[in-house]
Amino acid sequence: MSKVIFGQFYGFPIQKAVALMLYLPFVWIFLKGLVVKKANKKILWKLFNLCIACTMVGIILILTVSSRGGVEELVLMPFQSFIEGKTNRDLRRSIFMNVFLFFPLGLTLPFALAEKWKKKVFITIIFAFLLSLIVEFLQYYYQLGRAETDDVICNTLGTAIGTISYTLERKFFDKRKYIDNYF
Repeated sequence: MSKVIFGQFYGFPIQKAVALMLYLPFVWIFLKGLVVKKANKKILWKLFNLCIACTMVGIILILTVSSRGGVEELVLMPFQSFIEGKTNRDLRRSIFMNVFLFFPLGLTLPFALAEKWKKKVFITIIFAFLLSLIVEFLQYYYQLGRAETDDVICNTLGTAIGTISYTLERKFFDKRKYIDNYF
């Protein structure tokens, strides 16, 4: 089952993944406005995002740990896969899909965190970085694939890109008066 999910994810068209990464931040801002304004339920929005963030952690673990074969390779040189990717189209796809895999975590986690945590974007990015380190450690330790520094870089970058929705929402759309007039 996990190998099927793995194949479907890494076979996902890159053009559609790019489109999702461009559109979803704005869709997320719009959805937040609808849920918070129409239902007047901030807690509903937080729970929704928490459920998706937790689901994404599970999907990440399934795709990166449980669906891998037995190779033990450790690549600690940063940007090595980028260099190899110049001549290897499949590797370029893999690099992009590592970014795309962590994008939803960045999209949802900042909205799920408690209001008292002022540095939500920073916390989200650090969480993704640590999750990615754990995944790479598990891949190496249990011989589940190629453990790479570049995967950590790409995963963290994907999360950072995902946090754009939260950053945009806080910077431009979170003015209570503006939201009331907009939605």
